[in-house]
Amino acid sequence: IVDYIEGKTLQSILEEKGRIEEEVVLDWVKQLCDVLSYLHSFKPNPIIYRDMKPSNIMLTKDQMIKLIDFGIAREYKEKSENDTIYIGTRGYAAPEQYGMGQTSPATDIYSLGVTMHELLTGKNPNQQPFELKPVRYYNSNVSKGMEFIIWKCTRPNPNERYQSVKELLHDLNNIKLLELSDKNREQQEQPDEDKRRTYFREKVISFKKLILTVLDNSEF
Repeated sequence: IVDYIEGKTLQSILEEKGRIEEEVVLDWVKQLCDVLSYLHSFKPNPIIYRDMKPSNIMLTKDQMIKLIDFGIAREYKEKSENDTIYIGTRGYAAPEQYGMGQTSPATDIYSLGVTMHELLTGKNPNQQPFELKPVRYYNSNVSKGMEFIIWKCTRPNPNERYQSVKELLHDLNNIKLLELSDKNREQQEQPDEDKRRTYFREKVISFKKLILTVLDNSEF
């Protein structure tokens, strides 16, 4: 037996409006945090939702947010290294959902960050070029605080994300006071792919210098 929920999915609302105002998204996300906090607090094993996306979120006539479709939810098992089945929706699923580790509360936080990104920008994560640029690249009206929150939610490495919904909710409640450090700002301005290219370019340059030094000191 399941409840009948009367309302609209956020996906249908997004299709009507193109993008959603930050103040509205902030209210929705705080409600979603309450839902995830409840799921993640289950004992002995937290429930990991694993399929957060606009089409699985409904808004009722009373402006209440409801999470639907728990078809791929699972229990978090502390001693397990990987999920038994790798499953999720492309674009919204965190890297660990593709066999790179066990899904955890940080997995749901990643998908929530992608959902926030899509609601604020109208950019579907399933469309090419399949990358999440900072939200202000698409919508300059979004605050820097919100941009940072989404950036932290969607880090590829789960250890670099918010580790709990409580941490995320704290920043959401203090978004106007949230300031980006110089380090965080630099990380946002330089995409991961650019950082990787810079890293390998520096290694190549160092290697070339080493070869030249060896040649200069060699006798033939």
